[in-house]
Formats: sequence, C-alpha cells, structure tokens
Amino acid sequence: MGITYVNNHEDQLEHLALVNHFMSGGDLDAVLKRDKIEKSLSLATRMRYLRDAALGMEWLHHQCHIVHRDLKPANLLIDSNGTVCVADFGLCKAIPEGQFDQEADRTTGSPMWMSPEVLSGWKFDSSTDVYAFGLLLWQFLVREPTPIYPTPIRDMVGLTRAVVGKLRPIIPNYCPGKLKKLMEKCWAHSGEDRPAFPQIVKDLNQIIMDITIGEHLGEPTDANQETPYDCAKRFWTESSFPLHESQEVPFPVFRDKLIRFLKIDYPSDEVLLSFQKICGHFCKRDINENIFLTLEHFGDLLGWFGPLGKPGVYGYPNIIDCVHQLFGQPWFFDSTSACDAETACSKAVSGGKIQDGTYLIRWSAGHTRGLFSLTYFKTTYEHQRINFRFDENGNTFWINAEGKAFPTLAALLADEGLTQGIQGIIQPRPSYRYKDKQ
Repeated sequence: MGITYVNNHEDQLEHLALVNHFMSGGDLDAVLKRDKIEKSLSLATRMRYLRDAALGMEWLHHQCHIVHRDLKPANLLIDSNGTVCVADFGLCKAIPEGQFDQEADRTTGSPMWMSPEVLSGWKFDSSTDVYAFGLLLWQFLVREPTPIYPTPIRDMVGLTRAVVGKLRPIIPNYCPGKLKKLMEKCWAHSGEDRPAFPQIVKDLNQIIMDITIGEHLGEPTDANQETPYDCAKRFWTESSFPLHESQEVPFPVFRDKLIRFLKIDYPSDEVLLSFQKICGHFCKRDINENIFLTLEHFGDLLGWFGPLGKPGVYGYPNIIDCVHQLFGQPWFFDSTSACDAETACSKAVSGGKIQDGTYLIRWSAGHTRGLFSLTYFKTTYEHQRINFRFDENGNTFWINAEGKAFPTLAALLADEGLTQGIQGIIQPRPSYRYKDKQ
C-alpha cells in the first residue's frame, strides 16, 4: 500500500491517491456465484478462504480495535497466491475493546448481513462482525451468494422482524458437526454468546483438518488407542506442515518425515519409486517435474491408500507398503475414464480378439476419494464400483456391489462368489500404465 499523486503538482494535496495491491483473484462474491454453477471448489478450500478472512478480522479487532461493519463476500478479495484479504473499510469504526457504540443511522452496512443489535438500533461492538461471519460460513457451505431465510424477506421491516425474532438460514444435514456448531455460535442472538475471532480461527483450523483428512477413519478399539484420523493429524501437525493449500511440502521432505514417523526401516529404491509415482499422479509438479504436496493432497493419499498405519498397532501394512503392493499388481491402473479403461483392456488383445474376462482396477474418474472401479469384458464392457471403507476397529476393506467386505483388493478379485457375480474375471490387463512409461 502507498500514496501517490495523480498529477505533477505536489502542492495540490486534494489529488492524493491511495494505491493498494492488485487482487487478481477477484472477490468472494464472484467466486461464490461461479462455484454455485461449477461446484469446482471443495469444502476444505471454501473453509480455507474463510479462515484467511478470520485471520484478517482477528488482526482488525484485537490489534487495531476496529469494527468492520460490512463483512460480506464482496468485501473479501483474493490475491495472486490464493490468500483472502479483508477489504472496503469505508464503514469501519474504531471501538475500544470492551466498549460499545450505537449507530443513529440503522441502514449503515449491507442489510442481509446485519446483526440483530444493528437492525434494532441497539448498542453494538466487534461481535456484530462475528454475526456476519456466521452467515458467511453458511453461504460457503451451501454455495449461496446471499443468505436465504426460511421465509421470504421482502423489505427491511421483514428482515428486522426475522433476524430479531431469531430466524436464521436452515443448516443442511450434510453440514459437518463442528462447522454447524461454530456457525450457530457466530450468529447467536446475543453478542455476548458469540466467539471472538481468535477462537474462530482455531475452530476453523480443526474443521479444515477434519474435512481434508476425514474424521471418520475408524474408531479406537480402547481408550488408549488413537484412531487412524488422530494418527494422520498428529503426523501432519508434528511435522509442522502448513494448513494453507497455497503452501506446499516438497515430496522428499514429506517422504522422509513419514518414514521417521512410522518408525520403519528405510524402504528400498523400488518401494520408494512406487510411492513417488503414485503421489506424483495427483500432487502438484513444477516445471522441473518436482513433486509437492498440500494438506488436501495428503487427504487424497489417505482416501485411496490410507490410513498411515503402524505395524503392531493397526495390524495392516503402512501406507508406503500398501502403495507398493498395489503398484506391483498387473491389473492396477491410475485414474482414468471408463472409455480409456476399455481402450487399455483392448490392448491386451491376442490374435485380434479380446478375451472374455479381461479386466483392470482403476481409480474412479473425477478423483472421488475412496472409490475404485472394476472394468472387465464379457461380450461387452462392464464397470463396477468398489468402495474403500474402515470398520469399527480401523481396519480397511473393500466392498463390492453386494456389500461383501474384503481385506484387500487382491482378496476381492480372488473371491469365487464375486467373480461368478460379475460373469467371471480371469485375465488381468497385463501391463500397468506407469510401468509402460518407464
């Protein structure tokens, strides 16, 4: 930020101009409107945007003692690094911590984000920004550019009656429990019941971790055993890895810290190469083909190949061994569409005709965590979904359409009842795509 003149006459102070950083990402209002149609932003990403905004509001409230008074998506801007910044301080007001103010003009600000005390002309403080933030949480959960109430709001009188009457937007059933709890606290009727932004930031960090890694990766078998989720969270936090998706961890750093965390012997070059190739498929690469991971990439890795696992604790191989075992299977492919999978199977043709029962396992197109697909040929091509889940003891298994559980994909494919149910699979597609490229 800086100050400049709009002409060459430095004595004409009325022509001073304020220069800000260019926010190339636009504002969150445009982001919400676009994402309502495209639905391309994950919930974790949307919550990271709001965590950034909460950090800005924490600084504004507790370092500057300023109340924003117009917190809404249009006043939250995104820079070139994907970081959200609080903007538009035209209505802000300095209110010392612990004190209140009363605005004679009740129309100041954007009505749909006004708190009950502002709409009623009561005394207000920094908690009025917290109320608006609660509505932002709802908006970014459901992808709505404007708060929507259960009953139509036609004018200021109707809005005031609804908000003062404790009417709030309906929270959908798919809302994570911790997010719902935070939302309800933020838009509490009384400002005294609303949390301050330092607590909001802390809660959002936990919510982001839950969403990204997945808090239901198994329940502990006893009070002294941590869940796979707790194990994954502990690894990420103890490694001091970043929560923000714009901050990345080099793959060699991630790999070596994971090996030390698991307390296993350093794997062979072959095992490490398998792990690197799998991670490289869905993680970020730079122009030199170096691999980088974010928290979301770590969640993806757990979703398909987790949990991390520790021999003697969970009773199954650690995640590095799991990846290597799958990598070595002739039928295991990366993420590909049904059409590409059929093409891959056709390459196994011997004598010009594809053999009945030729099959492969692939990651489901769209990178949906925990979902694999079985593509096989029997007169025509068929595709069957396979789900990745955890049982009550934290053990992994795979489920076919009939709901039968298996400890591994190999066990699923070897099951006679399963092969009969899908008309028989006998011939794996004999070369794996990664291996073809070596």
